[in-house]
Order: sequence, then structure tokens, then C-alpha cells
Amino acid sequence: PLELIIRNKYRISPASTLTVDTVFYSELKRIDFRCLLDWNDKHKLLKAFFPLNIASNVLKSEIQFGHIDRVMGENTSYELAKYEVSNFKWSDLSETNYGVTLINDCKYGISCKDSCLGLTLVKSGTHPDSRGDKGVKKFSYSLLPHTGPFNAGNSVLPVYSFNYPL
Repeated sequence: PLELIIRNKYRISPASTLTVDTVFYSELKRIDFRCLLDWNDKHKLLKAFFPLNIASNVLKSEIQFGHIDRVMGENTSYELAKYEVSNFKWSDLSETNYGVTLINDCKYGISCKDSCLGLTLVKSGTHPDSRGDKGVKKFSYSLLPHTGPFNAGNSVLPVYSFNYPL
């Protein structure tokens, strides 16, 4: 009666697997994704994409001591270079009456193009540490739809209850 969990197991490559528990709550709007990743690849990028129907070209992302608005256009070379930007615990894409906050507990790269959010789960680089992303990892992220524009009550406070549970 409290939650519904759907488990999916993915073979990303012959060497790597991802198990995702998608959690729907009876009392919360939030949809959680609890992941167990066994990663053994090099030079591959793994992202989770969320195509949304939100008319906004501004992505709000948490930074140290606040948040920043990033225009997600491709009109200048500077905007083209922002194919991925950093975020701390959350990023939010909102219009006047509706929005979605993407929450995470340890992933710091996000992209946004044509109202599609993409959270980078693993980059698997090999420099300076050749073993950097190898091994078993547990992490979570969450999708939180909200009514009204972005504000601390409907976006930021739920992030902290996700990242710092009782």
C-alpha cells in the first residue's frame, strides 16, 4: 500500500550490467530510481534520459550556495559548448504552471536539449586513474513533477528529504 517497485535488469555490454528499481509511492509525487551498477567498461558514457513536455529553455541547477539559470539554446559557440553542465543535488526545468526537478544523490553532470533532461550516470574515463569508474556502485536519482513555477517549497525542500532521509 505504500510503494510499488518495478525491477529492470539491463546488460549494458558483455562486461557491464545495471539493475534499476523504479519506485512509485502512494503518498509522494516523486519517482525514485535506485540503481546497482556493475561497470567494467572503458571510454563509454552512460546517461539516463527523461523526455519532458515543458516549454522552457532555462535549466536551473544547484551550485555551491544557491542555483544558477542556464540558457539551453544553441545560438552561440558558448551555448553549443554546454552540451553538459554541472549540477549538485538537483536541476529543474519549469514553465509558469508546471515543472520537473531531477534529483540525484551523487551524479554531477546533466544535459538538457529540447526539453529532454539527461543525467550522466558514469563516464568511465581512464585518466588519471585507469580504474576510475570500474566496479560495483549504488546510487539513486529521482524525478519530481511539481505544479507551479520553481520555488524552494516545491523543488528544493524535497531534494533534501531525498538526500538526507530520516
